[in-house]
Amino acid sequence: MIIKAAKFAAVAHDGQRRKWGDEPYIMHPMRVAGRVTLLEGASEEMVAAAWLHDVVEDCGVSIESLREQFGSIVARYVAELTSASKAAPYVDLSREDRKEVDRAALAKACDESKRIKLCDRLDNVSGLPGCTDKKWASLYLDESSLLLEAIGGCDAALAAELKKVIAALRSQIQI
Repeated sequence: MIIKAAKFAAVAHDGQRRKWGDEPYIMHPMRVAGRVTLLEGASEEMVAAAWLHDVVEDCGVSIESLREQFGSIVARYVAELTSASKAAPYVDLSREDRKEVDRAALAKACDESKRIKLCDRLDNVSGLPGCTDKKWASLYLDESSLLLEAIGGCDAALAAELKKVIAALRSQIQI
């Protein structure tokens, strides 16, 4: 299942590049999946979902398609990891309001999805030093702190690591 998910994600993200650093996008889910693999109690479904966590919102893949190909558990995790604010009626809200919708949805997610999200956010913030827009990077760190408040209780070690990384990056990113 994990190899199938990795191949699926590679095809789905083919040609996409990261916003900062300009690396092939597939490197991001690869790192997240690798990180999830190392978590105590990580299941095959969690690792597969880590590979697939962005294919719905970034590649137009449906949750139903993932359910058919990877099963209901993987589909559930990916659905919980997909930004709720990307769908109606939320798309016209301000960024701040959309992020609040997303945090509220993630707060209701299962712990497995929350742990994947923490790994995802750790990877995302680790790329911030390469971001040239310091104001946006600072906003992203603020949003990361709010996300941590909403879901950090699922895994104390991941939460502590993310908190430490956010603090270190705040001192580097001065606007």
